[in-house]
Amino acid sequence: MASKYARKSGTREQKRRFVIAVEGEETEYAYFNELIDKQIGKNPRLQVEILPTIDGASSPVAVLQRLHEKINVGVYCPEDSFWIVIDKDKWQGKQLGTITRESRKKNYKIAMSYPCFELWLLLHLKDLSKLSAIEIPLLRGKRELKHEIAKIRKSLPHKENIGMHLFLNNNRLMIAIENAKKLNTATNANYILTSHGSSVYHLVEELLSFIDTEHYL
Repeated sequence: MASKYARKSGTREQKRRFVIAVEGEETEYAYFNELIDKQIGKNPRLQVEILPTIDGASSPVAVLQRLHEKINVGVYCPEDSFWIVIDKDKWQGKQLGTITRESRKKNYKIAMSYPCFELWLLLHLKDLSKLSAIEIPLLRGKRELKHEIAKIRKSLPHKENIGMHLFLNNNRLMIAIENAKKLNTATNANYILTSHGSSVYHLVEELLSFIDTEHYL
């Protein structure tokens, strides 16, 4: 089998490729697709492929395996980036520890949200670092986070709150990154979260280093 990281000869400049395996079947896939569709066409140096969950195989181990299988049948360069986007919610330390060890071995990166990806979405709209210790537990699960997002969505003009546009218009993406940093002091993407937060911002920042961000500033 050819090396997964072989460099093609005769090319002046390689594209930087991202392969992102996500836990969700719809939400994460839609978010990253819209983020990329807005800007990706402007940068010929970047290619992104998103691998959604299929048939409910959404455990962290299944997400990791999906990424691994994709890489095994492709040809990639050492500079390419491989990510898994997962939720902390019900998954226990043993399984997450396995994911972390395997990811480090293979140079994969982890973008985790605690308790789930909807918290990352809410960070586009709200600074959770300002919530009290009593208020934070009220956002303990996906249902509560979706309810909070829906309340904010209803308060905004219709043209601003359609689908993922709610999170990706104006300067909200940059706000989400700053809000996530306030909750998460981890300096690397393979950190297992133990409280409310999201390290998805590590992935988004890496993507934005190749994407024209003037639209968001």
